[in-house]
Amino acid sequence: TFFKKNKNWEVFTERGWIGAPQVIDTRPPTRQSGDVPILWQSFSGVEVKCSQNIFDDTTATLMDFSEFAPGEIGFLYLLPFSPTCALIEATVFWIGWLRNQSARLLMR
Repeated sequence: TFFKKNKNWEVFTERGWIGAPQVIDTRPPTRQSGDVPILWQSFSGVEVKCSQNIFDDTTATLMDFSEFAPGEIGFLYLLPFSPTCALIEATVFWIGWLRNQSARLLMR
C-alpha cells in the first residue's frame, strides 16, 4: 500500500511505513473481473515408448525455447522415465485457446 503525503510517498511494508520522494510501481495494471485473458496457456503431452534406448534417463530438458520461431512464446519439456520411455510436452502461450488437435501439432 502506498499513497502521496505532501511531497513524499508513504509506503507500507511488512516492517512498517517508509517515506520516499519517489515510488516506481512496476506491477501490471489491475485487471477487471470481466477482462479476457491477454494470453492463453495451452499444452499437450505424449508419453513415448521406444524399442531402443534413446533417452538419457539422468537428464531432463525443461523449458526448451529453441523449437519456436521468433515472436512465438512456447517451450518443450522432455522428461525421461527410462532409456526407452519419456514424456514430451509442448506448452504455448497464444491469444486464443488452442484445441487439443492444434496443440498436438506442436508435438510433430
